[in-house]
Amino acid sequence: MKRKASAEAATKVDIGRVDGDIRRMDADINRMDRNIKRMDGDIKRMDGDIKRMDGDIKRLDSRLGRVEQTLDRVAKDQVMMRGDMRQLETRIMDGLREFRSELLGAFEESTAKGRMYYEKALSHADLLMGHEARLTEHDRRIGALESSAP
Repeated sequence: MKRKASAEAATKVDIGRVDGDIRRMDADINRMDRNIKRMDGDIKRMDGDIKRMDGDIKRLDSRLGRVEQTLDRVAKDQVMMRGDMRQLETRIMDGLREFRSELLGAFEESTAKGRMYYEKALSHADLLMGHEARLTEHDRRIGALESSAP
């Protein structure tokens, strides 16, 4: 409809259209109010979720702190163990070197005694050979004396 002059009176049809527009706007506003209330509920739920997540994060931070302390203790223990292992390795190697030295010393001593016994055996053999030669000569002289005796 064309608007004629501004002074013209509104007709029933015009008032009905405006009334319909106002009702539609009211309905739209009511729908928007419901949507806003729903969004408010969603925001409150999200706030609750965020608060729960904050609590979870705080608990995780606390656990992480305990894990870090445990890892620090384990690292310190490992460093100490490495030092202990090095000391143990040093003591074992020193003990093995000492045992090796004692073993080689005993072997050398045994070898020296063996040589000494071998040399004594040779000298005793020479003595025995000398005694055997004398004994044989003695036996020959006794035999000669016995055969020349009346």
